[in-house]
Amino acid sequence: YMAVMPRRNMVSLENLYVRIANPERESFVIFLDVVGWAGLAALWVLAYMGVPGHNGWQTVLRGYQWDVHGVCESWVNMRYAV
Repeated sequence: YMAVMPRRNMVSLENLYVRIANPERESFVIFLDVVGWAGLAALWVLAYMGVPGHNGWQTVLRGYQWDVHGVCESWVNMRYAV
C-alpha cells in the first residue's frame, strides 16, 4: 500500500468517513439469516452442478467435449499430430 498509493490518496482515505444510513444491530437471528442464505447458495450450486458420482440439474455442459467430436476429429488429429 505504501509503495503503490500516492500520498494524497492516503490522506484522502484517512479523512474518509462513510456514514451508514440504517445500521443493523448485531443479533443471532441476523447471523442465522446470513448463514442460511450461504447454505442455500451452496446447496443450489451442488444441486445444479452435481457432485462426483451424481449429475446435477444442468444439461448444457454435460459431455460437451464430445458434441463436436465427429466433426473435428480429423482436424484435431492433423493439428496435434506428432
